[in-house]
Amino acid sequence: FIYIFDLTPFAARLPSVIFSLGSLVILFFITKLLTKKINISLVTVFLYAISPWSINLSRVAADFNLAFFFLLLLAYTLLKLKDNFSNIWFAVGFASGVLAIFSYTAARFYVVILVLILLLSSFVIKHKKFVINKSYLVLLSMFILSGVIYTSFGTTARFSQVSIFSSPETQLVLEEQIREDQFQNPLLTRILHNKAVNYGRTILHNYG
Repeated sequence: FIYIFDLTPFAARLPSVIFSLGSLVILFFITKLLTKKINISLVTVFLYAISPWSINLSRVAADFNLAFFFLLLLAYTLLKLKDNFSNIWFAVGFASGVLAIFSYTAARFYVVILVLILLLSSFVIKHKKFVINKSYLVLLSMFILSGVIYTSFGTTARFSQVSIFSSPETQLVLEEQIREDQFQNPLLTRILHNKAVNYGRTILHNYG
């Protein structure tokens, strides 16, 4: 886009607009596939289109718009593959999953979780026949392998920046607590002031 329209705000933001509009289209077909009702699909798309999250993020140059589009496309593909295997949809699913993985760091987690959930749901539905959706299983293995390969080439910098395990604050607090409790019962200190408690508290704090 920058090559075609030069380095301008329009060129930088255009991909987000296009993929956000594409997400609306895919969301419509996902809802229609699940509910079999066009009215519900239209309402779903309308609510997503007017949501503050969608309006805000579709107007900035951000790579997670691409990842969300490919995640929705992957979800739609998996739903299509649930009952009937198709080489075309399998290829589309694999391509969309890989593109999601390479579009945004957090997508690696959601791609695997999405395929795993649908794999388990497919197994539960057909549990009496003991049948597992092989296309899901193959896709899951391929995505995990893609994530491992992607991570192996020094692409963990972003994770290191935002991970609580790389942040010194939690460890500093833990060390301070241990120093303050040096005259207390060691067992009580281990129970109340340990890595699990402190990292858990940090996760809850950041999530809130």
